[in-house]
Amino acid sequence: MRLEDLIAENARRLGPSAYTRSGPEEEDRCSASHHGKSIGPLGPWLQGKGGTELKCLAVGTKEVLLEIYRRLLSAYGPQGWWPGDSAFEVAVGAILTQATSWKNAARAIANLKRAGVLSPEGLWRLPAAEIAELIRPAGYFNQKAKRLRAFLELVREHDGLEGLFSLPIEELRERLLAVPGIGPETADSIVLYAAEKPSFVIDAYTRRILSRLGLIQGDEGYAELKRLFEENLPRDTGLYKEYHALLVRHGKVHCRARPRCGGCPLGDMCSATGS
Repeated sequence: MRLEDLIAENARRLGPSAYTRSGPEEEDRCSASHHGKSIGPLGPWLQGKGGTELKCLAVGTKEVLLEIYRRLLSAYGPQGWWPGDSAFEVAVGAILTQATSWKNAARAIANLKRAGVLSPEGLWRLPAAEIAELIRPAGYFNQKAKRLRAFLELVREHDGLEGLFSLPIEELRERLLAVPGIGPETADSIVLYAAEKPSFVIDAYTRRILSRLGLIQGDEGYAELKRLFEENLPRDTGLYKEYHALLVRHGKVHCRARPRCGGCPLGDMCSATGS
C-alpha cells in the first residue's frame, strides 16, 4: 500500500483533523526549550516550511512529529510489530526482551513453546527454577523468571488475562508498574501491544532520535517524553504501534550510537547529519 493510501486510511479512521495543524488558538505543547531564533537543528527544515516567524518550536510540534512519521513510514513501510501468536505471548516477550536483543528473547519464547507452557496456566505450574532454565537465552534468566511469576500472580488476581486487560488504561498501567521488575517501558509495551490500548512506548531509540532532531534536550524523564507524543498525536493504538516500531527500525538502520547518515530519511532535519 502506498504512503498516501496509508495516511488516507488513517485519516478516515481517526477523523478529518488527524493530519492537520491545530489553529493558533490551539497551539501544540512541547517540553523542549526552544525560543526566538534558537530552534535547534530543525531550523533549516522549519524555515522551509515558513517557520521563521515561530516564537517557539512548540507551535509546530504536532506538525514535526507527523512529518517524522510520514517520512519513516515512506522509507521503511509498515512494520507489523509486535510479533506473537497471542496477547500473552506478547506480554511475556515484553518482559523477556528487557536488557537483551529481540533475537535472544525470541529464542527463549521458542523454548517455552516447545515445552508447551506458553500460557498463563502452563507457566503457573512451573517453579521459577524451571522457568529460568527455559528462558536462559534471554539473559538475566533468574530475575526474569521471578518477574514472570509476579506477572502471572497479577493475571490470576484478575481471573485471567482478559480480566486484567479489561481495566482502564491508567489503572492497568499502574497495576503493571507495581509488579517487581516491570518499569514504564515494559508496562507501556504490554498495554500497547498486548492489551491493544493507546499508551505510547518510549525507549532508547526514541530518546536518541528526538535528541538529535533537537526536539528534546536529552535529560527529560520518561513521563515527559511520553506526554510529548500523546499530547501531539491522535490517541490511536494503531498509530502508536506503527510510530514506535518505525522509530526502533530507524534507530537500528540509521540513527545508531554512531549514526549512519547516508540515505537517512530525516537527514535534512537532523543535527547529526554528516557527523
